[in-house]
Amino acid sequence: MTWLSSSKAARNYTPDEREVIDGHRTPAHAQVFLNSLAYFSSREDVVNSFRRALRQRKVNCLEGALTAAAILENYGHRPTVLDLVSSEKEEPDHVVFVFEHNSKLGAIGRSRYSRLQSRPPIYRSEEDLARSYYLAFRTANGYLHKFRVIDLDKIGRFDWRFSSHNLIGLDYYMQRMRHWIL
Repeated sequence: MTWLSSSKAARNYTPDEREVIDGHRTPAHAQVFLNSLAYFSSREDVVNSFRRALRQRKVNCLEGALTAAAILENYGHRPTVLDLVSSEKEEPDHVVFVFEHNSKLGAIGRSRYSRLQSRPPIYRSEEDLARSYYLAFRTANGYLHKFRVIDLDKIGRFDWRFSSHNLIGLDYYMQRMRHWIL
C-alpha cells in the first residue's frame, strides 16, 4: 500500500478534521468513529462532504463511506467505495468504504443495520466482497443485484472532502456508472 492523501488535501483539513483523522488510524478505529455518528436515512436529495458530515455529526451510508475514505487515505488506503444496488428500483443503494490488508479486501461503513456495515479483510476479490453483503442486503422487495467499486479520486468534479455544497450529483453520477451483475 503506497497511496497517500494528496498534500493539497492534507493542507486543507481544519484542526477539528485533523484531530478526527489523527485519532482513527485503522479501519477498525474508523468504524468505531462512524458508529459514533448519528445515522440518518434521508429520502431527501442531500449528500454531504466529509467536512459537512463532521460538522453535522450525522451520516447516511454514502457520507459514511466518504468520511472513512477521507480519514483512511491519510494512512495509505486508496479512497475507494463499493456501491451495492438492489434489484428493486425504489430501494436505495448501499455504499461502504473498501480497504485492503495483506492483499485481501474488507469494508467499513454506516447503516442502521449492523450487518450492512463492516467486513473483515478476508475477501480475495471485489465480487467476493460484494457477495458477502447478499444475505444482509435482502429486503422485502428485492435483493442485492449489482455492484461497482469506485475510486473517488477518479470521479472528477466532485469535491467529496471539503465541499460546502450538496453532493447529490455524486450519488447520481455513481448510479449512472456501469455496475456488474452478481
